[in-house]
Amino acid sequence: MSDLFNSTFTITIGFRTLNHINSYLANLPKNQELIREEAFDLQIAQKVIPKIRGNSEELEKIFDEENGIFKILSKNQFKITNKILNKKKKELDIYGYTY
Repeated sequence: MSDLFNSTFTITIGFRTLNHINSYLANLPKNQELIREEAFDLQIAQKVIPKIRGNSEELEKIFDEENGIFKILSKNQFKITNKILNKKKKELDIYGYTY
C-alpha cells in the first residue's frame, strides 16, 4: 500500500476511507473463509479504485505500463482490484474516458 501512496500519480484518499478500510479489516471474524489479503483487495476495489476516473490525458500516468498502478498492484495479490482496473483501462481505450 505504501507503494501506492508513494507513486508519481495522485489518487486522493480521505482519512474516513482509510479508517473504514482499517475498521473493516480489524473486524474480520477469525473463522471466516475471507482471508485478510482478500478482504484488503476487496476494500481497495470498493473504496479506492472508484476514485480513478477521468479522460485519457488525466489518467495516462496511472495506467502507464511501466510505472502505473498495474505495476504497483501485483496481479497475483490483487485479483479483484486488477479485474476492475482492466475494465477501466478498456473503457479508457474505447471511449477516451472512464468513470
